Amino acid sequence: MADRSQKVLIVGGGHAGVRAAQRLLARRRPADRLEVALASADNVELWHGLMPQVLSGALQPQHVMVPLREVLPGVPFHNYEVRELDLDGRRALLTRGVEGDEMHLDFDYVVLAVGSVANLARFPGMMEHALPTKTIGDFLYLRSHVIGMLETAAERPSAEERRQFLTFVVVGAGFAAVETASETAELIKSSLSLYPRIQPGEVRIICVDPGARILPSLNEELAGRAEKHLHALGVELKLGVTVASCTSAGVTLSDGERIASRTVIATAGTGPNPLLATLPVPQTRGRIACDEYCRVPGWEHVFAAGDVAAVKNASTGRTSPPMVTYALSQGECAADNILAAVRGEKPVPYQHTGLGEVAIMGRAFAVAQLRGRSMDGRLAALAGRLLFLSYMPSWRRRTLLALDWTAARLLGTDVTRFGVSRSSAVQGMRFNAGDTIVGRGELGNYFYVITEGEAEVVERGSGDDRLLRRLGRGDYFGELALLGEGRRTATVRAVSDTRVIAINRHDFGALVAAMPAMLSRVPWRDDDVR
Repeated sequence: MADRSQKVLIVGGGHAGVRAAQRLLARRRPADRLEVALASADNVELWHGLMPQVLSGALQPQHVMVPLREVLPGVPFHNYEVRELDLDGRRALLTRGVEGDEMHLDFDYVVLAVGSVANLARFPGMMEHALPTKTIGDFLYLRSHVIGMLETAAERPSAEERRQFLTFVVVGAGFAAVETASETAELIKSSLSLYPRIQPGEVRIICVDPGARILPSLNEELAGRAEKHLHALGVELKLGVTVASCTSAGVTLSDGERIASRTVIATAGTGPNPLLATLPVPQTRGRIACDEYCRVPGWEHVFAAGDVAAVKNASTGRTSPPMVTYALSQGECAADNILAAVRGEKPVPYQHTGLGEVAIMGRAFAVAQLRGRSMDGRLAALAGRLLFLSYMPSWRRRTLLALDWTAARLLGTDVTRFGVSRSSAVQGMRFNAGDTIVGRGELGNYFYVITEGEAEVVERGSGDDRLLRRLGRGDYFGELALLGEGRRTATVRAVSDTRVIAINRHDFGALVAAMPAMLSRVPWRDDDVR
């Protein structure tokens, strides 16, 4: 038994992180002297399996998100990104992405549950032109975009002109792709009565995937029923081919076929969280290689769970896929084995305990594989909704979801187009004369270009500040801290009222990766602000 308080830090507020925290709270004893904290850049647990229903309007966006402070009462929550993790020193550096806003947390045990991130870089043109489906904002934008395509097509005089606006390409054939294609079809089908110039036969929804069939984790018979329902909705399947390239005018497939489309929806294409690249842990295919206890080999105090973890299921011997039910049970396993370590007990091997898998493909159809039993149709849709309700943390959240489903069934589709636009990588900022723009020693989070006004670079000492140089319109600063040095080596403050454009470190990194020649043209100086 520990002779002092043991601190557990959970990194990530997704399904695995939340379940780990809940399990620790429920099973810790006073004698364990266990302190639990959670750090996440998002303050909600996002239910990805429900997000496609936001597209069709069956669910309200706020109802597929659960506030972490609501579901984890009593757990210190830090709404910060974990920027650095010192596994030897057992210390984490957290930042909000704002200059000068950072904090440190010490820990005895850490659970890595950061999930995956969208990564379309390996698909030519998709990063630039495909619509991602990773966040709730992505689905809100996608819904607005689909309705916008209907509005645009309704104004075109000929079917030939309308074709590219009414063709929707979904990349993938897993749960996310099948559900997104189904909800897109339902949204369009239920809206066409409002667009009399568009005929149902003009709309094409196409799923493209290199696999031999859809929903490969379900048995073949059940996947066949799902495929039959997609055909009934008018969804075409192009299997055994990949998207070779993507442009603003459409996609080219690996078999040479070209599909004219203004809408390419990416449900495939994820990559490891950038934090993994900074950690000295074993990895396999972009996931942390774990033992059967959800523990990272070589690090007795480090555990991983969820999409980020490659954990073998003791009952099957196979590595668990990155799916929600596996994330839930892995979070619980990591928590149980942290408690076992604190108490000096033997760890327990991971076994998947999920009820099954379900794909909700519209308001009245689903396919489900629950406890080895296959079902489809309305019964499966009801079972799938009940399954999601069982995972919800409160009756309030369950009631809101049930009301949404009932209202959608009774009242039909709303084609309101929200004024949602994609996030800009460039941000404008204004500083008054005398304001500090960046401070020496702070973590670098932005690259700056001055558009108006004047600033000075100074080195602060015990006495007067030493002026290093003046900056004016068109001058830039902050690049070296983003390229690896981490912290600023000087202070920049506004001499007059000053406006700048700022690019955050993630977007700046992407820009530099795409334009390596830019680095060779940067006139480096010894007094550059880092």
